[in-house]
Amino acid sequence: MTDEEKNNDKKKGIKFIEVESMRDLISLSAGPMGSVNRVHHLEISGQHLYFLVGGIPGSVVIYFIRANKIKERYIVYNNMTDEISYKDKKESTPQTLYIPFINIKKQNLFTEEDFKDFL
Repeated sequence: MTDEEKNNDKKKGIKFIEVESMRDLISLSAGPMGSVNRVHHLEISGQHLYFLVGGIPGSVVIYFIRANKIKERYIVYNNMTDEISYKDKKESTPQTLYIPFINIKKQNLFTEEDFKDFL
């Protein structure tokens, strides 16, 4: 099997789901018992993508949203008021989840071509 065939087989297992809003992405990110998934940020074709990597048996699922660049380091989600804001520093506030952005410098999980139906 050639490298190209291996790469194509790997990509068949990746599924993309574009969510409607940052709130939807945060709802996926905030797990049970206060566990939090990190939100990844990547710029592709001049568009800022914020995404989570999930999975189902046999494949990888990328949940993402296109948005303007967010300069702060954290998404702040208040689960009592259902409000979302952005901050650079964490504070000790009850009922608040701080979800860090992970800025991706380089990756080989997917390409611009993978997002052609969404960009």
